[in-house]
Amino acid sequence: MVRSSRFAYVVAGLISGTLLAFAAGCTTDEFVKDPDQVSSAGPAAENVPVPTPTIPLAGRSEVELINELTRHREGYIQYLRALVTFYSENGYEQKANWARAELKDLNKVKMGNYVMDAEVPVAPDTTPEIPAIPVADAYEPDLVEEMHHHRKMYTDCLRALVAFYTENGFDEKANLARAEMTDLQKVHRYNYILDAELPLPSLRPTESIAEADKLYEEGLRLLEKGGHRVLFFYHEGTMKKALNKFKELIAKYPTSDKIDDAAYYIAEIHKEYGQERDNLLAIEWYKRAIEWNPNLPHPAWSHAAHILDFRLHEREKALEWYYLVLENEKDQTDPRFAMNVEVAHKRIRELTREKTRYAPAEPTPVAPADPERVPVAE
Repeated sequence: MVRSSRFAYVVAGLISGTLLAFAAGCTTDEFVKDPDQVSSAGPAAENVPVPTPTIPLAGRSEVELINELTRHREGYIQYLRALVTFYSENGYEQKANWARAELKDLNKVKMGNYVMDAEVPVAPDTTPEIPAIPVADAYEPDLVEEMHHHRKMYTDCLRALVAFYTENGFDEKANLARAEMTDLQKVHRYNYILDAELPLPSLRPTESIAEADKLYEEGLRLLEKGGHRVLFFYHEGTMKKALNKFKELIAKYPTSDKIDDAAYYIAEIHKEYGQERDNLLAIEWYKRAIEWNPNLPHPAWSHAAHILDFRLHEREKALEWYYLVLENEKDQTDPRFAMNVEVAHKRIRELTREKTRYAPAEPTPVAPADPERVPVAE
């Protein structure tokens, strides 16, 4: 019962953060860019705003702030490593890849050297290291919540350092902290708990809203400019902008009659392009598009089936979605749908035959001599 309530708390917090980020017109997997941040250390610019720290500065020394920064940065790293191990050991390879990608980006953040040994008697690197996080009996929401805590506190500590150095006239050190914040913005962040990644399934596309239509058209133009459906070419930055437009539409106008179309194209971007390519998120966004509009005029069913069949090799789920293709795409007039229905018929036949029940690139397991000794898959 404690775990269930804790899970609900984590998901609720992540969803609220996601909606706030959507409403701001940015994606949930990156920090909001602050106008007060500069990209490199150096003399302070005049009239540069100082970020309001959430960590109180009264009575705090420089070393205390740096030690707290170091502790949360190390905690962020350790919990990402724990998530990699947890997801790998439990068969969630896509989520393990998320944690690996975030950890890789985090390791690129250049840490500022704020205090020299000659300046103070205690150097910040004497902070005790956080021990390795045990994952054997761990619960996913607990690990994710701790990681989110250290991720947030790392940013808050940097803001506190900027304010501390600015108030005390250490402009060069303030710029060092700003530079580290700028690097931290480049870390591609994930929510990990999918319920927090997407808007509610209860939304419905019921209204024609001019502002939403404009965002939708802008998103389509960016999608086309970025190279959607162009073989061997796409521009990752432009695709990111298109993704933001579609998410902004859904966040600002959740009753627009374009939210189902926007969800479909968000899924397409996650299915195909660059850093945003993510099989799990693509499937979840296809599901949202269908949930919002069961008569969706896009081939979401066949695209989800393709991912499950040829990328994730989940035979039973792929079969379910191929049957949904037959049910939902056979009466569509677009020629693409007719081809999808033909493929669905073919794959249903192949997947239900014993000799071809496994997708291409997946090795067909050899039956053991003594089936009773085979461990049962969980």
